[in-house]
Amino acid sequence: MIRKAMLLAGLLAGTTAPVAAQTPKPSLTPALHVSANGRYVEAGGKPFFWLGDTGWLMLSRLDRADTERYLAHRAAQGFNVIQVMILHRPEMANAITGPALDNGDITKPRVTPGNDPAQPGQYDYWDHLDWVVDRAAAHGLYLALVPAWGTFAEMRKLTVDSAPVYGRFLAGRYKGKPNIIWLNGGDTHADMATVAWQALGKTIKAIDPDHLMTFHPFGRTDSSWTFHDADWLDFNMFQSGHQSYAQDSTPCARGEDNWRYVADDWARSPAKPSIDGMRIFPMGWIRCRSRSGRQRMCDAMPGGRSLPEPLAIHMAKTA
Repeated sequence: MIRKAMLLAGLLAGTTAPVAAQTPKPSLTPALHVSANGRYVEAGGKPFFWLGDTGWLMLSRLDRADTERYLAHRAAQGFNVIQVMILHRPEMANAITGPALDNGDITKPRVTPGNDPAQPGQYDYWDHLDWVVDRAAAHGLYLALVPAWGTFAEMRKLTVDSAPVYGRFLAGRYKGKPNIIWLNGGDTHADMATVAWQALGKTIKAIDPDHLMTFHPFGRTDSSWTFHDADWLDFNMFQSGHQSYAQDSTPCARGEDNWRYVADDWARSPAKPSIDGMRIFPMGWIRCRSRSGRQRMCDAMPGGRSLPEPLAIHMAKTA
């Protein structure tokens, strides 16, 4: 009887013993912030080195299996940012989801009930983007999302009236995702359709103030030239381009010297980080001419071997 009583007491004691608190696992994609001195981006209180790959058309070209394979491969290679277009052209679509927009109207994202890819008609383009964002986070990857490529402004599909409508949809849907960076613009001149880009940037930032935002400019130009003082622009981005001094005849030519963009940005006030969003391609790639006279991309190695255009590596100034 005594032994039974002791056993019962032990069981009762076991049920009331405090459970040790479990330490939460650190996020693979901690929130990004601009440093106090305005000179670099931080993740988890430490300088963030932006090592990015351009998977520009990933949302339209890849299914879920290929997307998973791509993200896992890039994460294993040490990349931490994937730059992706949400919309390239009005007819943007994925084979498994159908079109992103109703009749190419940027104010009418095509959203269907449900999100099960196994059920016909449920899994739409935006469900797919939701899944891609979550899978990227699981691999420790940030997605730098271009809401609408410059094509939309050139076609007058993105205007001062349509941009806020689309911006509210995006910001409301993705403000809670931990691994988003917004790239306003999209390989476009900032001094063209400026009011539309301003409207898009202001709208997204007002609803989603916690994600960093910049402007992805046209080659050999810099976001700071037009938008440095914009409240929605957290850091500057430039494209150092793919031409040498001898090939670039523009007034602001900087050739191979991408550091000149950084020096220009760092001389501005208020201080903001500066990132090369599309640098000279690896292996010193330059634009040259084939025997037929047509331009092609080739490397600068002896013999000028023709190679496919690689996904460019993007670097951040962190010192």
